[in-house]
Amino acid sequence: MKLGVNHKNGHIWSLTSWSSLYSAGPGAFTLDWDPGEHQLKIKQRGKGTWSSGVFTNGRFEFLIPDDDSKKMRYNFSIVSNENEDYFTYNYVDDQSVASQWVLNIMGRLHDFDTKVDIARADYCYGYNSDGGCERWEQPSCRHVGDKYVLKTGYFQAVSSSSSIYTSDSNTSLGYSDCGTTCWNNCGCLGFNYRLNNMTGCQFWSGNWEFIEDLTDDDSRVFLYTTKSTPNIKAMMHGHL
Repeated sequence: MKLGVNHKNGHIWSLTSWSSLYSAGPGAFTLDWDPGEHQLKIKQRGKGTWSSGVFTNGRFEFLIPDDDSKKMRYNFSIVSNENEDYFTYNYVDDQSVASQWVLNIMGRLHDFDTKVDIARADYCYGYNSDGGCERWEQPSCRHVGDKYVLKTGYFQAVSSSSSIYTSDSNTSLGYSDCGTTCWNNCGCLGFNYRLNNMTGCQFWSGNWEFIEDLTDDDSRVFLYTTKSTPNIKAMMHGHL
């Protein structure tokens, strides 16, 4: 795999996530090589979410090592000249074997063959900077430790007037897009995909009760939780 830019024709080599597990259209996340900063960067819809750190002594600060010995499983190469700037890699132990990196629909970068994690942009919430995460401005209602957790169950309306359900059938929208929209809406309690191919969005805002049902693996939603919330029931009714 090559990431970078061809200065002759302006072509950019990048890795793009799928829009969903069942739709190979371009998704929300890209992995790019920044030739100016000499860093790998994961972006969500063009906004930086994760950076690898500067390349020093054969490795990047925030790429996850292969094992507890901190040994990296890849050799990295960086080429910079008047024609092109790019990054590439191969296996340390067997350079004849082609390794394939995968950027999934939530921003997790991993090795296709071994499923070993390489970078976890899906752990970047905008308020934390650990592991290479980048920070960005947060809605006033969101705080350190807040996040969405995948739960098995369903939302049940408490009031016909204050239990608000909305949806969007845009097939270019994936899980992360739904999450961003819900995060920026202070009343949003949870979200899920809308269509059978796991694109589009559903949102639950206002006054809902979440019913946890561990017997139905097909009924899963991302539920908003806070660091100070001791259990699910504390935020079932929109007390954010």
